[in-house]
Amino acid sequence: IRKKSRAIIISRLCDLGFTDSQGKPDYKRIDHFIINIGANNPRKVILNYLYPNELNKVVTQVKVMYKKEMS
Repeated sequence: IRKKSRAIIISRLCDLGFTDSQGKPDYKRIDHFIINIGANNPRKVILNYLYPNELNKVVTQVKVMYKKEMS
């Protein structure tokens, strides 16, 4: 479940431009974004260290951001 949630987050953020010059995920930028995401990450940890309940909140927030940007 955690792997699937992380994949969704990375995929959506890459669609929003969180990629390097070669089109691959920019993990440093993604981790910085996740650390500063706000109340959904109160422990201020990188993507791989989020608890499942925190991951669900971050997935929801990223999906909302994606939907807003794509409309």
